Parts: sequence; structure tokens; C-alpha cells
Amino acid sequence: MRADLPGRARIVSDPAERQSILETVARNWNRTDVDAMVQHSPLIEVQLEDPAA
Repeated sequence: MRADLPGRARIVSDPAERQSILETVARNWNRTDVDAMVQHSPLIEVQLEDPAA
């Protein structure tokens, strides 16, 4: 399936927010290098818009 969906994206650049999000990701991926992930992993939040709104 392919679709164009309306939405917005933002780069997550705040270190505390990155830490919080990536701790959960690291736990789910069984990783222990959270500090490296916070330093080097690209992190983007995408919010899809309701096309009915």
C-alpha cells in the first residue's frame, strides 16, 4: 500500500527529550548504549493530521 498522508515532522533535538525516548527504544531493542544513541541517532517525530478535520 502507498499513500500520501498529511502530517508534520520535527527533529527531536532536546537532549533530555532524546534521552527519555531513546531509553525506551534501547530497552525494546535490548541495547545498552543509550548515551551513544542520544549522541548519534537521528530522531524525528511525525504527527499525522486527521484528513477529516
